[in-house]
Amino acid sequence: FFFALLLPDCCVFVGVQTISSDMEPPVTPTSPKPFREQWWHWKPTSRAQTEAIEGVLLSALDIPYTMTMVELQSTKINTLCAGSGPPLVMWHGMAAGLGLWVRNIPAFAEHYTVYAVDLPGFGLSGRPDFKGSDAADGEAYFVNVMEEWRQKMGIEQMVLIGHSMGGYLSGVYALNY
Repeated sequence: FFFALLLPDCCVFVGVQTISSDMEPPVTPTSPKPFREQWWHWKPTSRAQTEAIEGVLLSALDIPYTMTMVELQSTKINTLCAGSGPPLVMWHGMAAGLGLWVRNIPAFAEHYTVYAVDLPGFGLSGRPDFKGSDAADGEAYFVNVMEEWRQKMGIEQMVLIGHSMGGYLSGVYALNY
């Protein structure tokens, strides 16, 4: 397989891993569907199902926390808050939600006020009527909504942590704000 890691204004790491003769050959799927379709497909769920799943995930937290739905101009942002200290904000990746951070929150909450959010369109946050036409519009939308969230929460400065798409958006946010 092929991978690449791009570090802005620095360098690119590229690698290729091949299967050697002493490794097991790849398994060929027996299903007529392409491999990706066997595990990646849209499965509609209800808000009640999403709430139940989030509840199961958050039941692993053994620390006090609060949940708030933050009302913004264009959407609502589901926000978990735990701990005390300087603000630390966690943005999840694509196809995830704030529950992604459940194992990390307690350790960070010992030193920070942790805010884990469901990005717009994910988890229990609102499903905005996005009218953008390209990736740049999507990027700007997420970053601007999260800036509005920061202002509404009264956070002046914060440590921002992101995973996958959340990490990318964190970088874009830092460059813009």
